Amino acid sequence: MDFLFLMIACLFFSVQFIFQKCFQKNTKGGYGITVWNQFHIYIFMGVYLLLTSDTPMQTTLTSLLLSVGYAVSGLTSSTGSLFAMRYGKMSSVTTFCLLGGMILPFVYGVLFLHEEVTLWKVLGILVLTGSMLPSLFEKDPSGAERTKGDRVKYFIFCMMTFCGNGMVSVISKAHQISDNAMRLPGGEVDTDGFVLQNALVCLVIAFGILLVRTVMAAGNGDKTPVRSVYYEIGKNKMVPKLFVLLLALTAGYAVCNAVGNIFSLRCAMTMDSSIQFPMLSGVVIFMTAVFGWLFFREKIGKSNLLSLTLTLIGISLFMIPV
Repeated sequence: MDFLFLMIACLFFSVQFIFQKCFQKNTKGGYGITVWNQFHIYIFMGVYLLLTSDTPMQTTLTSLLLSVGYAVSGLTSSTGSLFAMRYGKMSSVTTFCLLGGMILPFVYGVLFLHEEVTLWKVLGILVLTGSMLPSLFEKDPSGAERTKGDRVKYFIFCMMTFCGNGMVSVISKAHQISDNAMRLPGGEVDTDGFVLQNALVCLVIAFGILLVRTVMAAGNGDKTPVRSVYYEIGKNKMVPKLFVLLLALTAGYAVCNAVGNIFSLRCAMTMDSSIQFPMLSGVVIFMTAVFGWLFFREKIGKSNLLSLTLTLIGISLFMIPV
C-alpha cells in the first residue's frame, strides 16, 4: 500500500508543475507575483482540505513551529522555481526541486534518525547530485544561449528551489515521527490536519507580505495600490478573463499539491526517508520531463537526457538490496 500511495503522490506532484509553468508564462516577473501565487494557492488548498477532511484540526506548539518552518521553506522553493522557469526548462527546474526534496531528507534520515546507509545508497546520492549539473549548461527555454549573468541567476534560483523543497521534506518527516505531533484518537498522525495547518500558516504569511506591499505602494504615491498589487499581475494587459485563468491555474496547483502532500506524508509514517524521497524525486523528474515535452514543446536535449539518465541510475542504485 505504501508504494501505491507513493505513486499517487508522484502523479499529483508532477501535474502541479504544469499549472505552475502555465502561471509563470502568463504573469510578470517579480517577488510580488510569487507571493500573489502562494496567497491564492493556500486559499484554494485550505478550502479543499476543509471540504474533504472529516477530522477536526488539532495542533501543538511543536507542530505549529514546524508549520512556520514549512511555510518559509515552501515560499522559498516557490519563489525560486517561478524565477528559475524564466531561465530554464520546467523539467530542469523540477530536477533541482525534487532532488532537494530527496537529498536533504536522506542526509537528515541518516544523521538524525539513524536510518540504514549502504554503499549503494551513497553511490546513488552522488550520482543523483551529479544529475543536476547538466541543466546548468543548457540553453534557455527560447533556445538561445544564456548569458553569464543569466547562468548565475538561474543557479541561484535553482538552489533556492533545491534548499526550500528539501527543507519542506525534512520538516514533513520530522513532524511524522515527532512525539508531539498532531494525533488522532487512535494514535495515528493526522496528516490531513498537518497539511491544512501548513496551508493556513502559509496563507497568513503571504497575506501579510501582500498587505505590506500594498501599504508601501500607497506610501509611494500609487493611487490604486490594491489594484497594482493584487490585479495588475499579467504579462499582457490584465482583463477579467486572464485574471480568472490565473486563479484557475493556482487552484489546480493547490489541489495537486495538497493531494500529493497527503499521500506523501502517509508514506512517511512507515517508509524510510532514504527510500521514499529518492523514489519520489526520480519518478516526478521523469514525468515532468515527459509533460514538458508534451505540453510546452520543451525538447529533451543532450543535457536533459544526460540528467535523466543519471537520475534513473541513481534511483536504481538505491533499489539494490543489501
